[in-house]
Order: sequence, then structure tokens, then C-alpha cells
Amino acid sequence: MHTHLSKHVLLPWILALIFLLPVVSPAQKTYVAGRKGSEKLGSHITVLTNGNYVVTDPEWNDGGKTHVGAVYLYNGANHQLISTLTGSGKNDRVGSRGVTALSNGNFVVCSPDWSNGSAAFAGAVTWANGTTGISGKVDASNSLVGSKANNFVGVDQVVSLPNGNYVVRSTLWDNGAATDAGAVTWGNGAMGITGVVSASNSLIGTKKEDKVGFDDVKVLTNGNYVVQSRAWDNGSVQDAGAATWGNGTTGVTGEINVSNSLIGSHSNDQIGYAVVVLTNGNYVVQSEYWDNGSIVDAGAATWGSGLTGVTGIVSVSNSLVGTVEADNVGIVTALTNGNYVVSTTHWANGAAKFAGAVTWADGTKGITGTISISNSLVGSKPNDGVGFGYVCALANGNYVVTSQSWQSTPGVYVGASTWANGETGMTGTVNASNSLIGSTNEDGVGKHIIGLTNGNYVVSSPNWSNGITPGVGAATFANGATALVGVISKSNSLIGYRMYDHVGKSAIPLKNGNYVICSPYWTNGPAREAGAVTLGNGTTGSVGFVSPFNSLVGSTEGDLVGWDVTALSDGNYVVASRTWRSLPKNHIGAVTWGDGNKNLKGPVSASNSLVGSSEFRYVGYVKPFENGNYYIEDNFWYNYNINAYAGAMTPMPGKTPLSGVVKSCNSILGTKPRSGIALNVTWNTVYHYSLVGYGEGNLYVIVNEDPVTDNNLAGDYSEATKTMYYAPATFRTDCGEIGMVVPSDESTAVTGPVKMKVYVALTAPSTDQPYVRRYYDITPEANAGTATGQVTLFIAQSDFDDFNQNRGDAPALPSGPTDSDGIQNIRITQIHGTSQTGYPNSYTGWTGSDPRVVLINPKDQDIVWNDNAKRWELSFAVEGFSGFFVHSNVNEQALPVHLASFTAVKSEGNALLKWKTTSEINASYFDIERSVDGKNFVKAGTVKATGNEDYAHSYSFVDTAFASLGQLAYYRLRAVDTDGSYAYSAIQRLRAEDKPVSTYVYPNPVRAGSSVTISTVGAPRNIQIVDLAGRSIGAAIIQRSDTGFVLSKLPQGVHLVKFDTDHGPEVRKLVVE
Repeated sequence: MHTHLSKHVLLPWILALIFLLPVVSPAQKTYVAGRKGSEKLGSHITVLTNGNYVVTDPEWNDGGKTHVGAVYLYNGANHQLISTLTGSGKNDRVGSRGVTALSNGNFVVCSPDWSNGSAAFAGAVTWANGTTGISGKVDASNSLVGSKANNFVGVDQVVSLPNGNYVVRSTLWDNGAATDAGAVTWGNGAMGITGVVSASNSLIGTKKEDKVGFDDVKVLTNGNYVVQSRAWDNGSVQDAGAATWGNGTTGVTGEINVSNSLIGSHSNDQIGYAVVVLTNGNYVVQSEYWDNGSIVDAGAATWGSGLTGVTGIVSVSNSLVGTVEADNVGIVTALTNGNYVVSTTHWANGAAKFAGAVTWADGTKGITGTISISNSLVGSKPNDGVGFGYVCALANGNYVVTSQSWQSTPGVYVGASTWANGETGMTGTVNASNSLIGSTNEDGVGKHIIGLTNGNYVVSSPNWSNGITPGVGAATFANGATALVGVISKSNSLIGYRMYDHVGKSAIPLKNGNYVICSPYWTNGPAREAGAVTLGNGTTGSVGFVSPFNSLVGSTEGDLVGWDVTALSDGNYVVASRTWRSLPKNHIGAVTWGDGNKNLKGPVSASNSLVGSSEFRYVGYVKPFENGNYYIEDNFWYNYNINAYAGAMTPMPGKTPLSGVVKSCNSILGTKPRSGIALNVTWNTVYHYSLVGYGEGNLYVIVNEDPVTDNNLAGDYSEATKTMYYAPATFRTDCGEIGMVVPSDESTAVTGPVKMKVYVALTAPSTDQPYVRRYYDITPEANAGTATGQVTLFIAQSDFDDFNQNRGDAPALPSGPTDSDGIQNIRITQIHGTSQTGYPNSYTGWTGSDPRVVLINPKDQDIVWNDNAKRWELSFAVEGFSGFFVHSNVNEQALPVHLASFTAVKSEGNALLKWKTTSEINASYFDIERSVDGKNFVKAGTVKATGNEDYAHSYSFVDTAFASLGQLAYYRLRAVDTDGSYAYSAIQRLRAEDKPVSTYVYPNPVRAGSSVTISTVGAPRNIQIVDLAGRSIGAAIIQRSDTGFVLSKLPQGVHLVKFDTDHGPEVRKLVVE
């Protein structure tokens, strides 16, 4: 019996549904809003190595205490809350500096604003177990804390070590009267460290503004670490600097001194300015501003053992040093084989100033002494600048030296790129016999060099000139095992054709060994700076001219295709063309996916790219993930609700081409001005979904990599707004259709703007009582709690299939269009109130007199399978709009009858009620109940039931009191079993006027294959479609129901629908789109 069932019978189950959120499986896009007191939930999200994740809410309010802060640990598998850590005082802002994941699965929370009693902003760093978390309030018993005001412990990044331990930098910590002396504290990753920062548990400074650890803490590949403190004072020598080795298992404590650190001896030596980690576990301290006696800024590079460190004063006996003022030795590049090279572009070769030098060193012992032609590759002319830019370390251990200012003859700056063996290095001068060089002044060969994953490399020279054609640019492939020598030309390079094409502005290595050449200034015919992107073979390279036949190109001036290319982890790539135009629309932007093994060819378009939908969207900020997928950031998405650029972020698959327009329904949308840039995204490598934190919006979003899509139904999260004026409306977005609303014929009919939202989860909950993964929120702008009408929800068969696979003990929903048992099981729970996330337990603010939760049992004939649209359409009347959740009947008593129909019509001034049953089991009687307001019912009469029958039986009842009731009456049946259990039918309305009740045909206009509903008193009969000449079109209807039909394919235009009603024949226009 498909009816409105008694609400009180199922209240316990309804309450269970409302509180299901903690066990909901991760959704394709699941919104999690802040709890009571939250202001910026999702400010930071950190995924732990065990798959759990931590979310910060630094401005959470604890009653009257504002901005106390809270940090939550969630189970990564089911998203259940594990623990909550909070502050205790106003403005503690626990978690404001984020969370650091440790390699052993635990984590550390940074709260620099935490107050230690009266010591404001003392700061705290709290260790927590990644499985059980930590609950309670931050204090000295569970955290490392500052003891004085403005210590700001936790303000600097916490460094995670490979062995699970960690290091806390507190550069503003005060050592007695020495303000900002700084401290670096080692912590045990299995149990943490608690108490106040001190010399007994930390490496500390002793002078004002020593700021120990200010520059960084570098983690070595063997698990040890080096503390960089360039502002440390050596006695009265200010900013001498220090680099201090620490044991990753036990740490280092006490004051910095010459016995535990490498230190400077001159003012502004700034030792510790930079430290370079070698792949073999050792390290090099880079000190460009070290003074060699009276020689200012001679510079030094000092090798240190990763097992014991290096101590003492920097000198020529332990370092490679400069000998001339401003030599600035040197920029260190770590090679993949453990060795390293030092670039000193300011080095003077005798009288040749700024000749430049690159010095190879053994990574197991380093190099000491001074730079010379016997130990370095050098320039021979003033301003050669050998090594200027950088040295490219290749995957096979070799390296390539860039010297874009190198001169073939004095004053002719052609540039050079020089390959060198990573096991032995290279010495002597750069020249045409050992390098790839240019041929024209300002060619600038070697401006960019990229190493490929297979050990080969590409030399980009965007300013290279082809004879008399300036700035065409070139990208030259080279084998990483041998030297490439010669002059750049069309025969060995990919080049531009027109002046200032600047081919090779950048080059991007792909994970599969291939590469992408980016040439955003390339000219396509008359279109200047149209841009081009060319895939290169990582084994053989690519040569010739850039063209639409070998490249993805722009077609309009200023498209700048190739300005930004992102390599994905699976070997594919994404081209972002933010200024791309689709005339007449300017700068809408485009994102094009590229197969890492196949060349994209031809112009960027909506058929091969995802493009913006409006001018000046600049779509194309890409963030990649470890699984090959990526996000597109749209900082210029305009939120019309707040009239501001709020930003959006769209998840994209990384293995398929793109096409079409960026759709807001597939995106995470900003709700505050300019807040799109505040969206922070992280990937869960254990459970394979991403988490998007949106602190400005006070929520975070769980996004699974595989969306739920079904034909023309809106997927994921979608919303549409329609303005209704006493006519039906179908709600659709650019992602598909959501549902339909038909106003009632009452004075309370829904009117004005109405917003319909649909949320599509990846799957129904697998425990407790499930509901269908597609759920809805419908909100009229006015009278949301009292407006009346009929709702039709569009649901895919796959939604029911998913429910049936996860339903537990609940009855099944339809397995297909002919499953009558499944159809009878359909129920809908309506929850009044308002919600930001659409979850059952998120609706608040209901103040109406009716129950907040209503159970709806739609009539069988109002559950229609639309075979053309391949979807279910569930229709039911409502009083008040809100959240709607489809599920199956649970804990219901066996119904006495199966009610096939129930109608109310006027007959000779009375109300004639008719109903039909198709089966009856232990049925006792029917109470006919009447109401004048649709809420308060009284019994109008009783009809005895047949009892036990399995065939159709018809009943009727005449209410003679109808004429005295006024303009309108409501009727329902109460079917009673022999044991007293009962269920209600749907409510029927009946007017007292002689004129027929208004009849609607909707949707109108309509598309072929859609379900058409005829809203009238009683069921429409003898439905037919005729043309304007009155000729019947017999094939126009392909499926009929008690309330309408499914339309076949008809020519566009106006047609007529003829049908009979209880008030006589009716004709209505039907427009076919």
C-alpha cells in the first residue's frame, strides 16, 4: 500500500537516519561543515602516513572564549572523529601554524599563539599518536611550550626526520635577557617531548637575536640533520653564523660553540646561510659571504660528514675558498651519484673578471683549497660567467654546465652548454670543442637545461637567432652519457620560424622520460604570441620547425599557449593557457590534457580542452596529485550570491582528454571574496581521495577520484534556481537535470525563487540504515516551511543498484522498471530546516508547528521509470520544502492492503471517494478521515474491508457533509488490520466550486523522451497527442501511466494534448523543443 504512513510509527528509524553522518562512506564530494563555535574549519589539512588525517580549526570558540582553537584527528577509512585537541584560553588559536605529519604515522601540532598562564604567545608544539590522537587541552604536560611572553614556540616549521623523530624550531625563544636567542629542540617521534624549552633539551643561542635555526633545519638522507643559524654571534663578532650537525636519534643540546658547530670568524660571514644535502648522506655548507682574511666575500664551500658533522672555523684547510673580493664561492649542486659541484660565476681568471668557474668535488671527502683551471671548468674571458644560472644534475650522475654569457670571441655572447662526467668532473676552459654553442651575439645558449628521467637532457635557448631571423629560439636534445658538441641548428634542434618566436622558453620533463617544449610567444600566421606546446621524444629528441602539425597551438593573438605546463605523476601532462580566447570572449582560459606518449596537434579548442565559460576567467591554474589526477584552480570564478570573485577548484582525472566548459557543479566553490586562493588541497595516498580545506568557508571537502555520473542527471553536487509563478519548473544545470517542482492550486502554492540542490555520494552508507546516495535540498526563498506543491525527484537506476548493494537488512529498492516489490518499498524522509551540507543531521532552525521530520510514502503510480531518459521519477505532494532522502521501508508492520488508487470527486454536491485495492491480508476496515486545513483530521465514516483477497476490489464512500465545509476539503484513508495496525493513504483535495480545478501539463516546453505529467483532479484518461489540424499522432506516446505519459520523438513546435478528466474533456498546448 503506497501511502503516507503514520509518522510516529517510524520515528526511531528516522532519528537513526538523521545521525548517520559519522559512518557515511567517502563521497565523490562530501562537505563537512564546522561544528558549533567553529569559524575556520579546514584552515590546514594534513594526511598522515597511516591514512588518517588532521583538520585544524584555529579560530574555534569555546563558549565565551573566542579563538581558542581546535584540532581534529579523523579516521581516513570511514571519516569518524577520533580525537579533539583544543586550547584553554582566549586567542590560543591551537593549530594555527598547521600540523606536521611524521614518517611513523604520528603528528605534531603547532600553536605559537598559545598562552602559558600570564605569558601571552608563549607557544606550544604538541605531539600526538596518529592512531588514537590526543584529546583535551594544550598544556605543559602534553606539549613543548615556551615559558615567556612572545616565545612563539611552534611559529616555525617543524621538521620531520626519516626515522619518525622530529625537530622544533623556535627562533624567537628568549634565553633569559637575550631576546630572540632561538632554540632548536629534538623530539622523540614515538612519544613526543613536553615541558618548557631550555638548554637541557634544545640547541640554543646565547646572544640577542642569535635566532638559532632561523634559516632552516636540513634533513640528511641518513636521518641526521643540520641546523642553520647565520645570525649567530661568535662572541663580539656579529652574524658570524653557525651550522650545527644533529643526531637524528638523540638530537643535540646546549649552546652553539666552536666544538659542536662549523662557525664563522668575521662579522657577516653568515655561516649556515645555506646547506646542500648530498645523496650519500653527507652535506656541504655554502657560505658565499665568508671573508678570507681581509678579502671580503671571498666565499667558501665546506664539506661535512653526515655521520659526525664538521666543526671548527671555516678556513682554506677545510673548505674550497675564494681568493678575490666578491668571488662569492659558491653555489653548490648535488649530483645524483653523491658527488657535487660548486659554481662560482664571479670568479676571476687572472685579469679576466667574472670569467666564472665550476668545480667538481668528491662527495665522500669534499674539496679544499682555492679555485684554479687545474681543478675547475672555467671561463677565459671577462664576463664569460661560466656556471651562470645553474648546473643541471642528470639522472645518471653526470652534469651539464650552463654559461649563457660565454663569448665565442670577445663581445659576442653566443652562450655555451658543457656536459661533464659526474665521476671525474671536468677542468680547463669552456670552448667550441667541448660545448654546444650559439652562432650569433645574444643567442644565450643554455639559458635553461632540464634533465630527463632517463639521464638525457634538453638545452633551451629561447633567444637563439636563425641567421638573420632574431629570437626564433631553439630546444636541443642531448644524450646524457656523452658530450654534445657543435653549433645549434635546424638539424639538431626544434626551432621557431618567425622572429621572436622564442621557442624553448621553458622545457618540462615528463615522468616517462619524454619532455614538453613550451613556446608561448610562437606566432601562428598573423596571430602573434599564439603559443605552442611540443612533445619531445626523450630517447631521440625532436628537430625541425614548430608548427600546428607537431604541436598544440593557439589561434588568436595573445593566447600564449604553453605559458604553463604541469607534468603529472603518470607520465602525462596538462597545458594551462590562461589567456586563451574564444572570440568574441577574451581570456576565458583553457586546460588541455596531453598523453605523454602522443603529440598534441592543432589549435586549442573546446573540443580538446576544458575552457572557461565567461570572459576574464583565466582558467588554468593546475595542481597535480601523486596518483596522476589534478585540480584546476579558478581564482576568478564569480560568486553572484556575494557579488565578488570567490574562486573555485575543480578536480580532474589525469588519464583522459578534456573537452567542454568548466562547470560549477563539478567544482568546490568559494563563498567569500577572493577566498579561492585559500583553498588548500592534499591527497590521501592510502585511501585514494583528496581533501580540500576551505578555512574561509569554515568547511572541508572529501573528494573521491571517481565521480558518479548517470546519463543526463546532474552528478556530484549541483544546484539550480528557478523563479516560479504558478507553473511547473524543471531544475537543470549545465551538468544535467535535478528534479521538478509543480505549484499546488492553493493560496499557499510555492512561488518566487526556488533553489534545488542535489548531492551525489559515491555510495550509500554500508552500516545502519542506508539512504540512496543521491539526496536533495529544495528551498523556496519565501515561506519555505509552509509552501505547497508537488516534488519530482530524478534518480538513476545505478543509485538504486548502489543502495541495494549496501542496504544491509533494509528492504531492496527497484532492481529495474518491472520490480513492483521494490517500487512498493520506496520511502522518502523529509527533514525541515536549513543546511549548508545537505546531510540529514545538518538541518537546523525549524520552528514550524508541524513535525520537523516527515516520512513520505508516494503512490505507486507516481513512481515512473522514464525509459527514454533512463531514470526514475518519484513524485509526491509536500507542505513545506527542505531536505529529501530516499530509502526503503524499515521496521514497518505488514500492511493490511495494497492500495492501487484513491480519488475524491464532487458528485451531486457531495464528496464521492473511490479507492481500489489489488490485494488484502487480514484487512479489517477503512476509516475515511476529513480535514478542512489538511492538518487536523476527523473521521467521516467507516467501510468494512473484504478481508483476505489477492485480486482487485473497489470501494466507495459518499461524504454528505462536504457541502457544508466551505471551499476546500482534504480526505485520506486509514487502512486498519485485524490486529489494530494501520497505515494512511495519500491526501486528496476537493474543491466546492463548480468550476474544474486548474489543470497543468508539465514540463512544458518538453524534450522527446521526457515524462509528461498531467495535474488534474482524478486520473487523466484517453490521452492522445494531436497536431494543430486535429489529427491524432498515434506514435507520439510510447509509455503511459496513471498521471501522464512518456513522449516519443516529435518534430519541434506546438502540439495539443487531449484527455478526459472528472470534469470533462480538456485540451492543452504542448511545446516540443
